[in-house]
Amino acid sequence: MSLPRLRRQCRGLVVDEQDRILLVAHALDEVSTVWIGPGGGVEPGETVEEALRRELFEEVGLVVPDDRPLSPVWTREVEYPPGTPRPGYAGVHEDFYLVRTEAFEPASGLAPGTPGHPDAEGIVDVRWWSRADLAHPGDGVLFCPRTLPALLAATLADDRAGLLGDEPVRIGL
Repeated sequence: MSLPRLRRQCRGLVVDEQDRILLVAHALDEVSTVWIGPGGGVEPGETVEEALRRELFEEVGLVVPDDRPLSPVWTREVEYPPGTPRPGYAGVHEDFYLVRTEAFEPASGLAPGTPGHPDAEGIVDVRWWSRADLAHPGDGVLFCPRTLPALLAATLADDRAGLLGDEPVRIGL
């Protein structure tokens, strides 16, 4: 039996009024982490937008009203290298959504121990990153996508100028 090719995922580019972005750190192994927008997999029967709303609430406590329109600004497909421990899928198709919000103190919307709580999802840290933080993150800091600082700067400039297109930009790893 062959594996489904790609798992559908969504990520929020949660940006506050100071253009800071909220990122979560996922443990890659015992010593390494990767910083990425909150989000995750689309469950059976969910739309991508419903999954994004659920994931933002579960991971950082952000409630995005159902009547608020959401459109992806980036999209990517990544196939896992052979031997990568990702049971059930050969890779991911991931859509990234720009979500503007007022600053808030991030905390999971779920009680500890509840399925979907960040502690059970490998999330080890959550923080707001300023543009200066992104430009000088320190040694060993890994972002996903790798070019997150440059991609975000361009996306925010396009957003301010009213130039975001109807179709998401295809990005790489």
